[in-house]
Amino acid sequence: MKIAVAGIGYVGLSVAVLLAQRHDVVLIDIEPGKVQHIISRTPPFDDPEIARYLREVPLRLHATLNPKQAYEGADYVVVATPTDFDPVVYTSAPTATMPFSMSRRLPAIVISSTGCTMRPPSTQKPDAPRE
Repeated sequence: MKIAVAGIGYVGLSVAVLLAQRHDVVLIDIEPGKVQHIISRTPPFDDPEIARYLREVPLRLHATLNPKQAYEGADYVVVATPTDFDPVVYTSAPTATMPFSMSRRLPAIVISSTGCTMRPPSTQKPDAPRE
């Protein structure tokens, strides 16, 4: 199973490391430095346990800046929103719209610091307006 995880922060990376022990996981972020950390198998923040997993545990984990690489063929999408998440600002940013448009076509889990939601894919056509 392929799972795309959007957002290489504490939540996104923790979820990705957990899932990558048994599934193919592709992390995507808009910050090249965060992607490079994952490619180098180091966390982009100070977390000894995550660092140990990245170094020592066999993980099926990849990272990219390329939305097509991340979402194409994915069975699920996990969107890990930033702590200061503002859906109006975030979804209007051109680099951030892909996780939301893709997640309307795939089963999606949206995780924020205030909670988590899961929903089935939309039955709308891809170009249909948001519900």
